[in-house]
Amino acid sequence: MQSDIKSLKDGQANLEQGQAITNSRLDEHYQILRALEHASTVYKADIDNLTHQVAELTNILHDLDAFFTSVEQLDNPTAE
Repeated sequence: MQSDIKSLKDGQANLEQGQAITNSRLDEHYQILRALEHASTVYKADIDNLTHQVAELTNILHDLDAFFTSVEQLDNPTAE
């Protein structure tokens, strides 16, 4: 009977040790997940910023094209 109780206590101790290891790994995975989530948010913000900058540059290029087209027409009014 005492050997059964000792066996049960040893089994419980092993389960508790395994649970501690599992909890530690779960915490580590949670931290990794949070870091990936943060990296994704930062990456999306960078992409949004680049998209905005490209749109601004596109508008500037269109304005420059229109300006140079009008300058060419002033320099050579007969060529159209």
